[in-house]
Amino acid sequence: MSVFLKVMKKLSSAFREKPTLKPDDFELEHFLFYHGLVGTSPEGQRKFKDVRADIRFAVESKSSAQLAIALKLLPLHWEEKLKSIADEIKDKEVLIEILAPERLGDTETNNNFPLFHEHWKVRANAAKMLAHLKATTKVEELVNSLPGTRENTKMAFCHLVYALGRLGEKSALEAIEPFLVDEDPWIQVDAAGARAQLCADPTDKPLQDAIFRSGKFFDYAAVQISKVIPVQSFLEKTGETDPDPEIDKNEIRQAGMRLVTGVCQAGSGSFPSEVVIERGLDDLSRELADELSQSDTANSASPISLRAALDLADWLSNNGRSPHAAILEKAAESYIKATTSLGDSLGLIESQNRSPFESATLEAAIYCAGRLNQTELAPALYKALKKPGSASIKDEILEALSKIGSQTEDCQKTGADILLELAKTAVDLEERTEISPSAQPVIEEEEEPARLYFRVLKALGKTAQPEAVAYLVTATSDHAPDKRNRALKSLIEIGDNKAEHIAAFKNSLIERMSDLSAEVRTTAVDGIGRLGVLEGADRVLELTAAREVSLANKALETLSDLAMNGNRDAIIEKLKTKLKSGGNQYHREKLNKLLENIEKHQAKP
Repeated sequence: MSVFLKVMKKLSSAFREKPTLKPDDFELEHFLFYHGLVGTSPEGQRKFKDVRADIRFAVESKSSAQLAIALKLLPLHWEEKLKSIADEIKDKEVLIEILAPERLGDTETNNNFPLFHEHWKVRANAAKMLAHLKATTKVEELVNSLPGTRENTKMAFCHLVYALGRLGEKSALEAIEPFLVDEDPWIQVDAAGARAQLCADPTDKPLQDAIFRSGKFFDYAAVQISKVIPVQSFLEKTGETDPDPEIDKNEIRQAGMRLVTGVCQAGSGSFPSEVVIERGLDDLSRELADELSQSDTANSASPISLRAALDLADWLSNNGRSPHAAILEKAAESYIKATTSLGDSLGLIESQNRSPFESATLEAAIYCAGRLNQTELAPALYKALKKPGSASIKDEILEALSKIGSQTEDCQKTGADILLELAKTAVDLEERTEISPSAQPVIEEEEEPARLYFRVLKALGKTAQPEAVAYLVTATSDHAPDKRNRALKSLIEIGDNKAEHIAAFKNSLIERMSDLSAEVRTTAVDGIGRLGVLEGADRVLELTAAREVSLANKALETLSDLAMNGNRDAIIEKLKTKLKSGGNQYHREKLNKLLENIEKHQAKP
């Protein structure tokens, strides 16, 4: 729950200045769905009685249109109650029939048919009730509803596709398959989770390919897939004797390793850390270590296995299991010394038509090169950036380069050196900083060089070299607000990890609090609080009266952070001085409330 609230706080704050807008409802529905945040409606409430009466009336009159009206309810809030209402209905065959009556024609929307209704809530609730009633005879209608739901009532898609998964009819597999490669990452997650539920088979090739494909929300897909098909099922397939020559046991095992990475990512961010334990992955350290130590055998560990080991090691280390993490780290180091597979795998960049398995292997090799600080691979990564096949993984290459530092004095260029060269080749920073800063987004004359420049600014946040810090400081004066903002964010990231660098850019943070762009000002204020730059407190105090609501709130939050991190007396004094100077009543009330909160709490030791 705490993870979800953290995510929702970030999501809602982005829209605070524009009350007419709402956070992306489609994304919000998925957060609620995948985190299991379902609500309930007590039976004593009048609304529940009304809904129950309306559904009973629809069944008695055999009216699909009437039922559709009754089903305009939030699916997750009403899920359990609708199930209880369905259980009370004596003639369930009639209920099933009016939920999905036989249609004439292939219309995508028709309000007389709940599964084809123009309102997403009706479609979603109809699908969930059919799944609860085990209405396998209506699988075809659910399948027919999928394409139109994807295009016209997308919010209902996850509910429909998982209804098919729960019904368990294999005939729906073909219908789900196209959505595994949908352009929307949430649709990909929904389709992968439903397919896993439907086939429950680690040898299913489309499911394996879905696991190998990179996706924005792969951590969600990994959690959902491993919920219905244990990761161990993928790993154990390697040892089985299977007469089917088309089954690639190695790919099955590597799909399991990809799930290890996905679940560890989920347990380190989007989900509670316990999800790794729930999936039984915390006990895999010895098995993965053994696999890496046998890398010189015919069944040598792939970069996917290496990444799984490193991701699990990170999770173990961050969750009080350091001895187990050390086993994996040591095995990873031994593996690197005994093999050249990372360098060999980078050769996959030459192919523009990589299979999902090859793409996952390449992505893992790039990640491991950076994670394990493989200095000798920095030139290969640099060359890879120039290959036609790098378009989809440029960000991964840049991030890997940002992590590669110098290991010896006579070492070749570090990753940061290469990143700076890339930036200098892409744009003339001196020329860009001579142009007057813009408050509004800038249309770049050449899009691709500007895009590469932005990506490099982001990647430099992973480094800790003085040259990178100096370049980012200069970039905070770029004429384009998005580039200034990105440079600031990267500096703050560096300061979070290496406090000794803060002195080199704290003046830039203070200066950017007077930027023309509200977004840049907000980022700078956030940095002042996160990094504890007390010198910026006076300007932060001024911004508590900013017209932009999100900026003013961030300024109040920053003052509180400064106070709680060793500057309590100084902030109290500044607030009292400010209150004596007057100001409007609303602003004074906010400052008074902040002052009271700070005085009530002690600073962190």
